[in-house]
Amino acid sequence: MGYEKFYSAAEAHYSKLRRENSAKADYYLGILHSDEKYLSAYNAYNAARFDLFKAKRDGSTAKIAELNEKIEALKSEMRRIKAEKKIDDGMLLPHYSCAYCKDTGVTSDGKFCSCYKKFVQGEVLRTLGLTERVYPDYDDLAKESENRLDAIYEKMRNYIEKFPNSKSPLVISGEVGVGKSMLALSTAGKIAEKGYNVIFLTAYELHAVFLKYASAPFGEKDVYVETLTDCDLLVIDDLGCEPLLGNVSLQCLYGVINERSANSKPFIITTNLTGDMIAERYGEVLFSRIFNKRSGVEIRISGKDLRLKK
Repeated sequence: MGYEKFYSAAEAHYSKLRRENSAKADYYLGILHSDEKYLSAYNAYNAARFDLFKAKRDGSTAKIAELNEKIEALKSEMRRIKAEKKIDDGMLLPHYSCAYCKDTGVTSDGKFCSCYKKFVQGEVLRTLGLTERVYPDYDDLAKESENRLDAIYEKMRNYIEKFPNSKSPLVISGEVGVGKSMLALSTAGKIAEKGYNVIFLTAYELHAVFLKYASAPFGEKDVYVETLTDCDLLVIDDLGCEPLLGNVSLQCLYGVINERSANSKPFIITTNLTGDMIAERYGEVLFSRIFNKRSGVEIRISGKDLRLKK
């Protein structure tokens, strides 16, 4: 299941776009071909072009000149009829929503187009009940010298450049307001710019997803968890601020984190909690997955509450 559902939706979306775009062009072409004068000129034009090909092959200079003159006259007649009907050449061609992939979802080099990835991401967020994120400008935030954020942002560029082979998990910890969420959000934005599927959600939103999972019919449950495990990057903001829904929250959170860890899928967590507090709240097993000493890294931000700055 997982992302296959969204890819199927994308294929249906692009198929519909192509049909609609072709239908518009076919409509105007049908108007012209229903006009006897235009159809006669069009057929004569095609016949003249074929005759011109033969004349060029035979080397008949006089015939070539005669046919070129005839072709220009027929083209002029077709333009006149199109002008009468207020139809230009552009209306006879499909108008693609995306010029790069021509509404196929795939570019000329065989890669998924950015519009395809954006559509899939939109379907993912809609399924989870999330809205699309507006990512802040990374370079602007990197100028902030308070709490040594400029140095931290500079180091994070290495994480972004190496993605998806960056160290994971990445835990960004610190007191309230020191800049954790903006660092995670802007990093997620830079990675999304590279064409990766990124899901950024707060711990409260994650809690809402788990509630949907708990109440969903059995056949639909997997999509909620698999969506979180299959994306290229998962960011959970403010872990520890969400309510715990009995064993459901812990089991779902462990399932997501463990699955991503097992498949080397990167994830970022921001939290106000210390390691000991996370171990106490979520248990030692989940703590060991989040603070993975072998492959993970923690960034601790300390300093002033930036939200109090004037």
